[in-house]
Amino acid sequence: MRSIVQFSLVFVLLVLTQLAFPVHAETVSQVRANVLAAGSRFAEPLVASSAAGRAENKALLSALTQYQSRQSDDDYQALTDFLVAYPKSPWTVALKTNLGLS
Repeated sequence: MRSIVQFSLVFVLLVLTQLAFPVHAETVSQVRANVLAAGSRFAEPLVASSAAGRAENKALLSALTQYQSRQSDDDYQALTDFLVAYPKSPWTVALKTNLGLS
């Protein structure tokens, strides 16, 4: 349990560090790398089926951050909200797969 808390704190610090920099300073590949790192705790890796834009990747990163800080293990609202907002997202298959395995 302690390692999960430590990982979560490191994750939050990394996310806050990334959000502190101006959005335009990040490339799509940097945002995508952040998304992949944030999704590393899922049963299956988060792999996009095609390229996603920076805004969509940042929205997913935000959803993953909210998901990581949820109070209940069965709270999937942040991820389902992302899927509603981006129904044709290249991340949809990976997210739905992991939601199904949860």
